[in-house]
Amino acid sequence: MTPRPSTLERPRHRLKLAAAACVAMLAGGLSAQTIGLQVEDEATLIQQKLGAFAAKDATFRDETGREVRIGDYLNGARPVVLNLQWYSCPSLCGPVIRGLLQAVNAISLQPGDYTVLSVSFDHREKQDLASYKKKSVLTACPKPGAAEHWHFLTGDEASIRKLTESVGYGFRWNTTRKDFDHRAALIFLAPDGKITRYFRGAYYDPATFRLAIVEASNGKVGTALDRFRLTCYGYDPLTGTYSTIGPNVMAAGGALTLLGLGTLLFFLFRNERQRHRQPAQASASAS
Repeated sequence: MTPRPSTLERPRHRLKLAAAACVAMLAGGLSAQTIGLQVEDEATLIQQKLGAFAAKDATFRDETGREVRIGDYLNGARPVVLNLQWYSCPSLCGPVIRGLLQAVNAISLQPGDYTVLSVSFDHREKQDLASYKKKSVLTACPKPGAAEHWHFLTGDEASIRKLTESVGYGFRWNTTRKDFDHRAALIFLAPDGKITRYFRGAYYDPATFRLAIVEASNGKVGTALDRFRLTCYGYDPLTGTYSTIGPNVMAAGGALTLLGLGTLLFFLFRNERQRHRQPAQASASAS
């Protein structure tokens, strides 16, 4: 038989049981909270779909009320910087648009070398708000071509979902706060709509922003120096910049090493053949 706890041991035994029950309850509560956070995170994740294509058939209205397709801006002429935002956002979208403005104003490339699309993911927002947003941006962007090549679009829920899902941009309506849960990002598209790069956050280094446009353009814009940099520099997602720590540099270094070894072996074999040829020629002339 199992001995029963003594009178002195019973309170301690009960305390241990109570502590174990509390730990179990806390663990269960934390697990539930963790699951809730995971669900929220998954709903607002940015899934990088590099190499995939933006939905060209998604239809919107621009700041003038004209019906447009995303494909109208992806006709092979120029790369596109896609800025998904909520025009009525009270917090995050303001810094994003300011960061984008600073980058656009800082680089020598002009709107027209590339297109900027600011697209609302709130289907309740309409053309009048898009027009107001564009006017606000143009007052802070004196660059030639900004009016013609920076567009503000609104659309219905189906078109918004089609576009955002094609580029991996997650968002959801928060019923408690009555606003959207979403993240800050820019998405760079090649002239044919292929996704080439994602920038996270609300600050965009001008030099990095420029190289991302040149990279997306497939050589259509930028200088020879820009293109040379892209052959030697790789994009580092940890630092958010193009740096020499990347596969392109390793490949270039490997190619240079092979070229150097090949050249060395060529001269060694050639010298060796000449050394063998000289005694043979000398003996032939002596005979």
